Amino acid sequence: MITGYVIARKPMYDGSDVMIGRNSLLRIEDKYYHGIDRLSWVDAEIPENLLSIYADPKASEQDLTGIKVLKKYDEAIALLSLNDEVALKNEVLVIASDKLNQIKGPGMVTQQTIRWLGYDVVLLGGWSLIRHAIFENRQMSLLEMVDLNSFGLLDNVEEVAGFLKEYDRLADLDKVDPLLKNSSYGVDCIRVGVL
Repeated sequence: MITGYVIARKPMYDGSDVMIGRNSLLRIEDKYYHGIDRLSWVDAEIPENLLSIYADPKASEQDLTGIKVLKKYDEAIALLSLNDEVALKNEVLVIASDKLNQIKGPGMVTQQTIRWLGYDVVLLGGWSLIRHAIFENRQMSLLEMVDLNSFGLLDNVEEVAGFLKEYDRLADLDKVDPLLKNSSYGVDCIRVGVL
């Protein structure tokens, strides 16, 4: 069961204007961050005939998770196809999360073939902890707790407990932003894939 579809900036275009030295902000060696916490994908004016479709992900974000989810594959493809630039710089992600299914409505079966990339650790309503701590703040001690796959994500959820413990330690040292104690939903592991 999947939660739905998310349109996101492709990793090579996400943060490409922000550089550290000669490397993209969201790249460590040969690994780009492929999680769900990416730049906004809307680079174009939404045509009137697609405004009702665009209203779905905007409404989906009103639940304070910060994640704009489309429940229909055809609608995700229609938005991705707004123009050549949108199609070039963005992609449709498939996400799966039991917690998000409870918040955003029941999960669903998809007929599309999914290539699963891994798990992102996300503070719902906040940010990806992987992106923030490892890719943005370069806290490499986290890489002693987890082994990021070639997509900059986790291969399994068993690594999350050690990751969170080290993240909290780094937050106590002011090296990363602390987790919001009053967050409505807390931390979730979201499975991320592409079609």
